[in-house]
Amino acid sequence: MFNIAGMRRGHAGCLAAIRRRGDLPAVLDKARIRAARPRRSKRNLRRPPRTNLHMKVKSRMHRREFLSAAAVTPVMAGAAPLLGPQSTAETLVGELYRSLTERQRSVVAMPFDSPLRSRVENNWHITRARVGRFFDLDQQAMIEQIFMDLHAPEFADSLKRHVADDFGSIQNLSVGLFGEPGTGKFEFVITGRHCTARCDGDSVAGAAFGGPIFYGHEGESFYESPTHPNNVYWFQAQRANEVFQALDGKQRDQALQPRAPRERSVYTVEPSREPDGLSVAEMSEDQRDLVSRTLTGLLSPFRERDRQEAMKLIDANGGVDNLRMAFYRNEDLGDDGVWDVWKLESPTMVWYFRGSPHVHVWVNVQENPGWLARRARRTSGGGVAAVGAPEWHPESARGPWRDCWSPSGRGPAKRAADRSVRSRDRLAQDRLELLRRGPARIGQVDLVMHAG
Repeated sequence: MFNIAGMRRGHAGCLAAIRRRGDLPAVLDKARIRAARPRRSKRNLRRPPRTNLHMKVKSRMHRREFLSAAAVTPVMAGAAPLLGPQSTAETLVGELYRSLTERQRSVVAMPFDSPLRSRVENNWHITRARVGRFFDLDQQAMIEQIFMDLHAPEFADSLKRHVADDFGSIQNLSVGLFGEPGTGKFEFVITGRHCTARCDGDSVAGAAFGGPIFYGHEGESFYESPTHPNNVYWFQAQRANEVFQALDGKQRDQALQPRAPRERSVYTVEPSREPDGLSVAEMSEDQRDLVSRTLTGLLSPFRERDRQEAMKLIDANGGVDNLRMAFYRNEDLGDDGVWDVWKLESPTMVWYFRGSPHVHVWVNVQENPGWLARRARRTSGGGVAAVGAPEWHPESARGPWRDCWSPSGRGPAKRAADRSVRSRDRLAQDRLELLRRGPARIGQVDLVMHAG
């Protein structure tokens, strides 16, 4: 019989025991899985673990009272409305900034022109300020509401599943604030696993969503099956494949490309001067309608004001007819002809959907062509500076942390310490994996640890 007592030493010991055993008997049920989890004191269950960055902040208003009043609070000063009244998200971002202590501002507040503001990754933390450990309860409630308000209300249930599956809760994300309210240049950025989202109140001129964003989801497993069961974003690829099925033989030859572009962090969203694939302008009217329907599906998870702004920029640059659509042959899961990796692109827009091994989506919608990525690095004084040419290392193209960028700017030879810190942050997610996947698949947990 499997010795469950030997697993009480902690989660790492649990995984080590599983590896030595090779599998788990079928009789190990959820009750024994709970028994194997590390025991924590009642004090730790009541509050987040304290760090040297955690401090007490006296609350002037209960968070429920504040969120109820936020809907009628005047909008964030300095952000002129472009598409109607400001939403609750902008109101809360301004209130969040004003609630910060000086010590908190020294960690999360940065200049508006910092190159870190336009950074986008699939798995990273923009600052050390993890929501659940760095902010007080009122601030945590504001951040959670901001994140929810950046998405469409009808997408809320799918968004909650995405949050639970990929990073457990909003508390495991990190936050950066750029600029100051009232100056017309202010942006909130929230990042984590499968998340780079922004709230700018239209401070970033000529850019939808406030700049490049990333979203994704790992459904039932890291290596999803060709049908991507329970993946909340797979419906977008299904709509794109409807376009491909409507193409004739010659059009399919133009749209189908041999190899998909690799993910290269922020450089993934640089629009190309000569995009791959078939021009939408060469399609028939019914085919163009299917492309428009696909674009509507891509925008559907986001709030109305961001959808309107994105469509305004796309229409200003020739609309749907100016886009090109490409499908990539080499990453077709199951070789079933349902293309998992595809892209809509123009000189001012990139919407790159990668469904292999699970869903990653890179987005950048700009007003003018020629947008270039800037790589950020830490200076000796602790600030952030831009570097012109990209720095690409072979080991970052493959391996468990290939796309997880560290704001410390460390090179490949010094990333071991960063990985150990990230490992601790992923333990909570791995415990969720144990309960979510059940006894039959618990032995596979160590295979997905620290993956993107």
